[in-house]
Amino acid sequence: LIEFLLKILSGMRDKMSPRFGAASKVLKEIVTHHVQEEESDVFSDARDNIPKEEREKMNRAYLAKKKTVKVA
Repeated sequence: LIEFLLKILSGMRDKMSPRFGAASKVLKEIVTHHVQEEESDVFSDARDNIPKEEREKMNRAYLAKKKTVKVA
């Protein structure tokens, strides 16, 4: 469904049309839902299988790297 919506969106010329807005909204909702499901599964597995000290080390490394990323 995501691939289908991306194909539809990329073929639309009028990015301000209600149809483009609706398709974009649906795509965003699908991706957001998928990410939330994946995060829930991955974080649950991490809590169950990775020692707390290692998770904290990974989190510190993530936060340090996050500071170097610029988002426009």
